[in-house]
Amino acid sequence: MIAIIASGVMFASVIFTLTYTINKQITNIDNELSKTQTELQHQRDESKLVYSELNDIQKQIKKTGTAKNYTTKELIVIVAKKVGINPKLAVAISRLETGNFTSAMYKQNNNVGGMRNGNGWIHYSSMLSGVNAFILCLKENYYDEGLTTPEAMQGKYCPDSSSWASKVRVLMAEE
Repeated sequence: MIAIIASGVMFASVIFTLTYTINKQITNIDNELSKTQTELQHQRDESKLVYSELNDIQKQIKKTGTAKNYTTKELIVIVAKKVGINPKLAVAISRLETGNFTSAMYKQNNNVGGMRNGNGWIHYSSMLSGVNAFILCLKENYYDEGLTTPEAMQGKYCPDSSSWASKVRVLMAEE
């Protein structure tokens, strides 16, 4: 009889422990879910802001034919945020590629990323077109492949330079 009672107590203890462990795991999952929901809401709010800014740019272009009220840096930040690229990284790369937005390639071709094809520097009809092409290039050729830091990008983006990533880091720190 004592053995039956002892095994009943032991069984109850095991059930209690399992219930406690499961409830603790459920609480942890609920906490993670709540944190994820908060992060998603923050991302939604930021996306609304970015889309609002893009709508303002599009309205300005329709009205005036240009996005001149926006600096190149502002356009890069807005478009980078829209597609999930680190805006500081995108601006830093663009600054490095264009000599801090002073090169002829930048001024004459609206080329913010030093992008070339077989015929030389690519010409873009507007600064916004150049920014869109640059950000799309970063997304498709680097971010989508998991290359999201200057160090990870260097081997593909600028394989002949041992200092490219550190130069980009310095410029990122300035942003």
